[in-house]
Amino acid sequence: MTADPLEIVVYPPLAHLPPDLLRPRSAPGSQRPLRQPLSAETTQASTTRDYAPGDSLRRVHWPTTARREKWSVKEFDPEAAARVWLIVDSQAGVQREAEGRSSLEDLIITAASLSSHLLRSGLAVGILAAGNAPLPPRPGPHSLWVLLRGLAGLNAGPTSLGSALQAFQPLLLPQDLCVVLTPSLDPAWSRPLRLLAHPQAVLWAADPCPPEVQSARLRLTAQGIPTEILLSPQIRVIPAAYGALRRWEFRATGTGRVVVQARPREVQP
Repeated sequence: MTADPLEIVVYPPLAHLPPDLLRPRSAPGSQRPLRQPLSAETTQASTTRDYAPGDSLRRVHWPTTARREKWSVKEFDPEAAARVWLIVDSQAGVQREAEGRSSLEDLIITAASLSSHLLRSGLAVGILAAGNAPLPPRPGPHSLWVLLRGLAGLNAGPTSLGSALQAFQPLLLPQDLCVVLTPSLDPAWSRPLRLLAHPQAVLWAADPCPPEVQSARLRLTAQGIPTEILLSPQIRVIPAAYGALRRWEFRATGTGRVVVQARPREVQP
């Protein structure tokens, strides 16, 4: 008789990152006039307004209609329609290493931390990495656990970032924000990235920052790709980011009854 296999998943930790690492103004919808809602239907409504001829019945907000006894429809926040793809350079695991942590490990922690922040901001977040199954964009803080599980099993591979970006293009929509996380300074991957509507790049580097990384940032920015540099010491891991862990604890009463003293915490980001 063999025991059932037991799977243990070690989630990547979350970390404090520089606050200006991403530029939210480059996200889809941010180029519209301030507070002008999108006409596209999404899962999140920012407000309601009176029904106007031509509005789809699918946009009717029934609770408000019943309360006001007047037809009302949903309006949607521009940011609620945005999808963000975090593209992790899986070749980073065979390129260079920082003291104590590989560059791929740093990129995974960065992707996990950015996912948590973006999901709490109301955006849908997906993960792409060559040689690994894509994780489609999902909204809501509860989606973090799906992304963390995928990042925990992310494997390094020999595929170059440029080839990976070309392979990913069929998965991307014109309004998607695509953020590349990489230590690579190879100028070849900037061309397929420029073809995307909303590209950004984060260049990982050890400390002190080599001059060639600054040069690569200037080159990418000049090509219309907003680029920031992330130094390894700037990735400050948060201790117990998922909350204090607890275990089952019981107490036996004098009558032999067993009372639960503590339960494992619920899984919440």
